[in-house]
Amino acid sequence: MEIIDRLKNIIKSNYYLFILGDFLVKNFGLVFEKEFFILKYYKFPINGLAIDIGAHRGESLLEISKYHNNIISFEANPNLYNEIKKKIKNLNNNKIKVTLNKCGISNNNNEITMYIPCIDKYEMTMWASLNKKLIIERMNKHLKFRYKKKFKFKKINIKTKKLDYFKYKAYFIKIDTEGYEFNAIKSSEKTIKTYNPLILIEYNDSNYDKIYKFLSKYKYKRYEYTLFKSKIFLREIKQERLKMIKKSSNSKNIFYINSIAKRRLDKNYINFK
Repeated sequence: MEIIDRLKNIIKSNYYLFILGDFLVKNFGLVFEKEFFILKYYKFPINGLAIDIGAHRGESLLEISKYHNNIISFEANPNLYNEIKKKIKNLNNNKIKVTLNKCGISNNNNEITMYIPCIDKYEMTMWASLNKKLIIERMNKHLKFRYKKKFKFKKINIKTKKLDYFKYKAYFIKIDTEGYEFNAIKSSEKTIKTYNPLILIEYNDSNYDKIYKFLSKYKYKRYEYTLFKSKIFLREIKQERLKMIKKSSNSKNIFYINSIAKRRLDKNYINFK
């Protein structure tokens, strides 16, 4: 994981490398997040679903499909939605069922504006968000090159719905919505209360505290994932470690697990610290 973090820092330090990195992800499906390997040792109940909120170009969707065969995916950007549709044709032919929804997940059924940062007309879709201010704050924190002022913003209208609206049997939920993670979690309250899913959310300064407080009501604890010699370690995040995560310029995914979700994980391969 340290090598990946160093690579991310190098990419974010240079304008051309930054665009090249996004291009490689787009065209060759490179994935830097390895946390989905945990699903190999997670027991889904019969007809249990994996939910992918913020599918982007299908990177996490393709990773999830290695370990589970029934996936619901959400992507609100119509161009990315069409990209994913092409990718999932092969999955659906290989006994993996993927349902793709062209909408975002939020705490309202609504129509709203999405902002996409662009540089030299190249769309940085991985940082598209419903909150322009959050994009700018994230750029200032994570990007290290002097071309930040060159970014312009493209606006598109998208539809959002509550996850609870769909009444899915969700046993794993991944959320990466560039600052709107709390809205997505809030829209999933009935689903979480009913199914106690394993939850993976990208850390975001703007809403982390709200998410943690909300999930604590349902006895969820926060964990950091590491992989060593095919053995998974989930270390509970304490206050000192949280301070380090907040200072880091690298993105971080956090697992939220309660006692019911924990029982579905194979303890022969997963160690809790």
